[in-house]
Amino acid sequence: MGANDIDFTIYNDGEIQALLSQLKTYGNQLIAQGEAAEGANKDLHAAWHGEGAMTYDTAYQNFAQSLGGVVAVLADATESVDTARASAFLTDKKVGDLFL
Repeated sequence: MGANDIDFTIYNDGEIQALLSQLKTYGNQLIAQGEAAEGANKDLHAAWHGEGAMTYDTAYQNFAQSLGGVVAVLADATESVDTARASAFLTDKKVGDLFL
């Protein structure tokens, strides 16, 4: 690419918005499933006081913490992409307005 060449970023705003919505839905589903798992874990914990319960509790806490991390990363990523999408859309509008 030469010094005077321009590299345009091409994107489909509607498609990006739809995919972001889908990712947010998946994040909400992960949260709901995590809450359901927490309820089942409490029921199991109330019924199980025998051998292995402490090891299971540790493993479950690790799982819950990991799931929380995944949900947080997904939320941060979708927010960052949405911010970039909105910024690109605004920049395109400003450039387009120069030709009106």
